[in-house]
Formats: sequence, C-alpha cells, structure tokens
Amino acid sequence: MGFLAAAFGLAQVASGAWPAWFPALIFLPFIADATLTLARRALRRERLWQAHRNHYYQRLHRMGAGHRGTLAIYGCWMTGCGLTALACLAWNRALGWPAFFAWCVVGAALFAAIDYHWRGRPGSLR
Repeated sequence: MGFLAAAFGLAQVASGAWPAWFPALIFLPFIADATLTLARRALRRERLWQAHRNHYYQRLHRMGAGHRGTLAIYGCWMTGCGLTALACLAWNRALGWPAFFAWCVVGAALFAAIDYHWRGRPGSLR
C-alpha cells in the first residue's frame, strides 16, 4: 500500500496536479519513521532486510504507551500533517514547504522524546 501511495503521489507531482511538498507532508510521519529507522540500522551495520522492532512507533508501544496511546500520539501527528497539507493546498501553496519543515521539527521532538525515554532516563515510560 505504501508503494502504491508513493507511486500515486509521484504521478500527481509529475503531472503538475500537486506541488512536491503535498505528498511529502501527507506521508511525513511514515517517511520520517522509516527513513530514520533505516538510517540508524545502516549506521550500526545491521541487516536491513531482517525483521526488527526498532521503529519509533514500536518503541513507544513497547515503553508502555500501548496501542491506544501510540495511536493517539501518531494519529495526532498524522492528522495534523494531513490537515495542514490540505489547508496549504487550498489557501496558500507558498506555505507548503515551511509547513513541511515545521512538522519535521515536531517529528524530531517526538523522536527525541522517545529516544530519551527509551534509553531509560529517570522517570522514563520504559
């Protein structure tokens, strides 16, 4: 499904129907989690094709947030990105890239918080 969505998004960008930031912002939570996880695994020289449980959403769940808590956090991030993308597309396309980078900062803060607690800091969820 992810590859199909990416192909559809790229086709829309190539045809000029959507600006490049639109599908990137819509799928930012998925892109960021997968890209950062793969990059970290590559730096540790792990086999990228082997099963693992290192994605940030998986870590959040394993630290005790559960399905409901993990879905609430990621659902808010996904909904925010999607609604922001639609608003920028409808009202002011010039704000698309700034909105994308603003949501990247939100994602980086979320990932930093998950990393902080994952490492077992005092008061962590783990």
